[in-house]
Amino acid sequence: MERVIEYHTIMVTITADDIIPLTRKTYTDPLEVGEYLMAIDIGEDIIAHRFSG
Repeated sequence: MERVIEYHTIMVTITADDIIPLTRKTYTDPLEVGEYLMAIDIGEDIIAHRFSG
């Protein structure tokens, strides 16, 4: 399974809700927008864990 993870984006005035529709214009597979302290497990499945501290 492939997945795109967008990261290293400095979001000052835009949010993930702004970025996702732009990406979806050309990419239809699974997509995650990275967050501070997000962990990604890559194995048979790809699982993104968001920090909940």
